Amino acid sequence: CVWWTYFDSDDSRGEHAMARAAGPERATLAIRAYYYAHLVMIGGIVTAAAGMAQVIADVSLGAPPAAAWLLSSGVAVYLLGEAAFRTTLRIAPARTRLGGAVLVLATGPIAAHAGSLAQLATVVVILVVMLTIEHRREAAAE
Repeated sequence: CVWWTYFDSDDSRGEHAMARAAGPERATLAIRAYYYAHLVMIGGIVTAAAGMAQVIADVSLGAPPAAAWLLSSGVAVYLLGEAAFRTTLRIAPARTRLGGAVLVLATGPIAAHAGSLAQLATVVVILVVMLTIEHRREAAAE
């Protein structure tokens, strides 16, 4: 799902936005979108991966509480970076990504009550619903 948030259409939209820009504006957009926003996205991926590694390392023992927060905060940070990318290049609304980030961050306590796999499943469901909402809005706008 994280892959789809970027490579479903934001990557090509970003290319088109950069092609439309010229001169100093293009350089500014490149630094803000492809450097700063991508750094945030990469940081989120690394953080989420650290949490996920602990979650799936030994499912029978359960992950430590820190893993739940690494997973949820990592995905939330990634979505914030994605929202910044979209906003910087003005390629699509970012509000659904921001809402998704808040909801994913709120999944941290699920691991303590229902287990790490339940939290992971909830994160996936949130991302699928977020992407579905975005696709329906885009289809309605066309």
